[in-house]
Amino acid sequence: GYLYNISEGGLYVRTLAPPPVGTRVALSFVPPGAHDEATLTADVVWRRCFGTAPSATPPGFGVRLADGFADSLRVHLNGCRLLLAERQLAA
Repeated sequence: GYLYNISEGGLYVRTLAPPPVGTRVALSFVPPGAHDEATLTADVVWRRCFGTAPSATPPGFGVRLADGFADSLRVHLNGCRLLLAERQLAA
């Protein structure tokens, strides 16, 4: 899937096959501005399945971050803070 709406506490994963709410998932990705991959565990808190009904949100799922492996959580939080600082400078 693709990650959107990245924040310190969670993120949205766009995919055609979202897992059920309550599932714990492992996500590996390179956070904004980082060079290292982060691997985090997260709990699925909502999902939107693929369907024919019009929706503002494409299929995918939202997660609440639970934990990180090694320094992954630090790498993710630093990436979020860097992205926020860049957006504030651009405004």
